[in-house]
Amino acid sequence: MGFIFWLSHRSFLPKEPKPWYIELLESLRPIPPDKLVHFVLYAILARLGWIALGKRPVVLWVICFIYGALDEWHQSFVPLRHPDVWDVMADGLGAFCAIITMFWWELNMKKKGDLIGG
Repeated sequence: MGFIFWLSHRSFLPKEPKPWYIELLESLRPIPPDKLVHFVLYAILARLGWIALGKRPVVLWVICFIYGALDEWHQSFVPLRHPDVWDVMADGLGAFCAIITMFWWELNMKKKGDLIGG
């Protein structure tokens, strides 16, 4: 969580304006790179939470989602940054996918153990 907070607290220098056609082409990409970063970081956060909190999928997802929302709210106070609801959605989706994957994995491992053990 501290790493995510540190990343969101950094101010980035403004970039040179891009021509309108470059902006248009970049907006047509299926997944913007910053949303992918949000997805991956919150998937990692969910995995670490799974290890730390045990198997509490709903509680873990709520914690990740609320932390993502608070992180975006925090960015509203950082110069040259702004909050984005789509970032919160990417955070929540990354945590959700990680939790579902871990839940599925453990469920399948238990079934395999039952089959092997007897």
